[in-house]
Amino acid sequence: MLPKIPVLNPSLLSDPSDAFLAGKGWAPEPHDNGMGMEPVPVIGILASDISCLLAKRETARRSRDWDVADGIKAHLRSLGVTVKDDLKQWVTQGRQGIFGSTNMQDLEPPGYVRDEEINQMLSAREDARAQRNWDFADQVKSFLRQHGVRVDDKNNSWSADHGSRSGLIRV
Repeated sequence: MLPKIPVLNPSLLSDPSDAFLAGKGWAPEPHDNGMGMEPVPVIGILASDISCLLAKRETARRSRDWDVADGIKAHLRSLGVTVKDDLKQWVTQGRQGIFGSTNMQDLEPPGYVRDEEINQMLSAREDARAQRNWDFADQVKSFLRQHGVRVDDKNNSWSADHGSRSGLIRV
């Protein structure tokens, strides 16, 4: 069983109706099991979700809403994401990115799965299949399907965004 990830305290939000910050969109169904969120298979949290959270944090910092900014940073830390404010960089599990824009239109939408994340998840899925861990392999495939990634086991390939992105599954 995968470890539970704590959910950001909704009372820290400027807009409590903001479902994204309240913890929606980071895990396979069911999103909220009443005890916190489950991580995305293999990678913990999507880079697009990290970027969106950091953009909201930058907005909070600019408006001097330190409780929200600190809450978002603490939540990211609980997810294994290190935020390096001096470099405007985040790092987690061998992945990294930069931040600084507060314009949400400049960012990938929440839930967007980058090609390297797809390949990392599919590699772990192949390892699980080789070990006959069908539950985990199915969880990864289900998560990818929910995020618009089609996995074709027969041809060892994947496609996303209606075929505009694709790749081979390394077996």
